[in-house]
Amino acid sequence: MKSCGMTFHGPFKTLSPSTSRLGYEYLWIDSLCIIHNDVADWRFEGSRMPDIYSNALLTIAATASSGASGGCFYSNSRFISAEYTYPDADGLFQHVCIRKKMGYAAWIFGRLPLLQRGWALQERLLSPRVVHFAENEVIWECKTSTDCECTMVHHEDHVKGLSDFTQTLSVQESVLGELWHTIVEDYARRCLSYEMDIFPALQGIAKQFHLQTRSAYLAGVWESNIILECYGAAQKFT
Repeated sequence: MKSCGMTFHGPFKTLSPSTSRLGYEYLWIDSLCIIHNDVADWRFEGSRMPDIYSNALLTIAATASSGASGGCFYSNSRFISAEYTYPDADGLFQHVCIRKKMGYAAWIFGRLPLLQRGWALQERLLSPRVVHFAENEVIWECKTSTDCECTMVHHEDHVKGLSDFTQTLSVQESVLGELWHTIVEDYARRCLSYEMDIFPALQGIAKQFHLQTRSAYLAGVWESNIILECYGAAQKFT
């Protein structure tokens, strides 16, 4: 949908002007662009989500929000240690807040609400760039780096980041197998609202693996590695 000229309400009302200021004309919001209680619309639009995220210029993630009503922005005044006001080159007064350096264990250990949702895994890994709005700071991810305001996040989180995912996709198949297991293990720890989403919520990542391996995808395992997959599963139950 076009971000210009539309009236947004609730947590989305700040996104339209932000999108325009970034120079982007279109803004896609899954909770608005998909009719979630319409099975036919959900199946059609849900199948397109991997393409939407992988072709997006930028994904804006309300990573600290537990739902669509939470929004992106939080007051972090309790972390401010000093405040200054100064005139800029145009004579306009700018307000600057300074805070102490902090760690961010919630990000590193995947405790932020969005990092616990099943669908959000492929949305994150398929997006070329993601801006995460956390409770205390903004975190940037792209195909080459991960950075944050606290300077504590540098591929330390247990989830494979965008740069790790993208770089590993270009290496040999044996390493891809290890990456697939890492992704599936992380995915298995996440929550889905509907059990029937278990395979659709991973299909975009599976498509990327198929493009690299040309192996058939069989409901969570790969044909080229199916014997080892079955052996590994059997070992867990013996």
